[in-house]
Amino acid sequence: MITTSISRFSPSVARNNIISWRSLSILFISTICSWPTSQAYSQAKPTRSTSPSTAVAKPETLTNKGVITMTTAGLTPDIITAKIASSACAFDVSTNSLIALKQAGVSDEVMKAMMSKANGKALSPTKGSLMASTKAPTLEMANHPYLRNKTTGAWSPLEKTTASIKTKATALGYGGVKFMYQIPEEKSPSRLPASDSISFLINAFGAAVPEFVLYQAKPEKGKRAAIGSEYKTFGGMGAGQDNLIFNVIAVGNGLFRLVPTKKLPPGEYFFAGKPVTNGATVDAYAFGVD
Repeated sequence: MITTSISRFSPSVARNNIISWRSLSILFISTICSWPTSQAYSQAKPTRSTSPSTAVAKPETLTNKGVITMTTAGLTPDIITAKIASSACAFDVSTNSLIALKQAGVSDEVMKAMMSKANGKALSPTKGSLMASTKAPTLEMANHPYLRNKTTGAWSPLEKTTASIKTKATALGYGGVKFMYQIPEEKSPSRLPASDSISFLINAFGAAVPEFVLYQAKPEKGKRAAIGSEYKTFGGMGAGQDNLIFNVIAVGNGLFRLVPTKKLPPGEYFFAGKPVTNGATVDAYAFGVD
């Protein structure tokens, strides 16, 4: 996670208590609003060479070693299979190699994709997957994440709620200040089972994808709370410990998939947009993993 340092807040200023909680709150909101998109999620963007003499890089050829590297790095099967589908591949899918892949922790779903690619065939979509749909799903609410019931195939919007922005000081502020998001109730009514390949779908209706941040929330006095950002006396302002990384994958027709880069353990989570300057609340889209 990228840490943004705010140089204008020196340790001496924090020690003298010159900065009010209100000014720190404004700093927190303005800092989040200025974060680059890559801090909230990873989305591939085209690059352009400014030097005509720069050599063109050769296309990457994905091998068994590359798949194992992505697996051990914690990438989800959805991400790895998408990489396989969009890459030139040279896989060894012999019996011994498949055993080695299994021992390295590669999922069955990924190994099926590797075998299909090695045989020159497209991967057959599994029941409940987005690829299994013969037509694009209808998502009526713009910029609202949806989850899919893998049994029925129906798409349901995540719980929409309001997150309040609070501050929590350590040692009267000398130990730093945490900027919290708080959501009513300890559990979301939007539930899904734990899985290696959790993803969500959002309809941007032709516009840019909202710059969401994904948080893991913890129960706190009847509410869900997450640390959005933290000001440290000797470290400046940085992203909170509850921020999670996810990828954005275009699937066509204005639809995008939001795919966490690591498996989400059981617990409570929510997507939140960037707060408006001087705002005390922000829209949140919550869900729970059982």
